[in-house]
Amino acid sequence: PRISEEYVTEYSSDKIEMHEGAVLPGQRVVLIDDLIATGGTLNAGVNLIKKVNAEVVGAGCVIELPFLNGRSKVKGTLGEDGLFVLVEKEGA
Repeated sequence: PRISEEYVTEYSSDKIEMHEGAVLPGQRVVLIDDLIATGGTLNAGVNLIKKVNAEVVGAGCVIELPFLNGRSKVKGTLGEDGLFVLVEKEGA
């Protein structure tokens, strides 16, 4: 069985899934993604982890597209310092 979370991207909607039992209640999780644009995927990941009563302690992305304001959208779920980004790509 799987659990899922739907989200909206800058141009469509989608969902992410994980197997039940992949993350257990009370576990601490760090989410890793290749790109943060609008923040939809990352927020969906946080919500998915919360569904199983686990804790997201931070997130990391390789690339951020700051002009799409994704960081501001995940600040509420990850906190001020909860997102680490390697590269910011302005005006893509």
